[in-house]
Amino acid sequence: MKKETEIKIKIGNTKKVIGKIENLGGVFVKDVEQVMHGLFLPKYKNIKTGIFPRIRTENGVTTLTVKVRKTQSNHYFKRDEYAVDISDEKTGLEIMKILGYSLVRTLRKNRKEWKFDKVILSLDTLYFGTFLEIEGEEKDIEQTISALVLEKEARITKSYLYLEDIHLKKLS
Repeated sequence: MKKETEIKIKIGNTKKVIGKIENLGGVFVKDVEQVMHGLFLPKYKNIKTGIFPRIRTENGVTTLTVKVRKTQSNHYFKRDEYAVDISDEKTGLEIMKILGYSLVRTLRKNRKEWKFDKVILSLDTLYFGTFLEIEGEEKDIEQTISALVLEKEARITKSYLYLEDIHLKKLS
């Protein structure tokens, strides 16, 4: 189990952000497509319990992850994260359906990732926007926000599935 602390910031000019990351010494790690299946109980009951399973495939590796919200925070997205590699998406989805997670939502994103000081920076492009995710300890996240001159940008502490919900509501 690992403790996850992160924030997201919506990005308009990706070239500018990538330039800042590289000029500050960010080390490029990967550029991948991720397919993520968010799993929910009927009537989205797991939102109240704070237990969020997902199945994600990246570079042919499929991982079942369960994120558990311990506390609600408007300043950081904080979760305990449990993860295990599984044989394939189809089997994982069937197992989760047997366990009662019958609602599945799928998102695709392109992720460019850098290591910068003590944080991981992920530039995630989805069909409804591009977001910079900063993951690390709180003090390191704050230092990175300052180094990238993003202090005035809105801090997002919600999941991509939640952000998709907001996007879809705007369209209707």
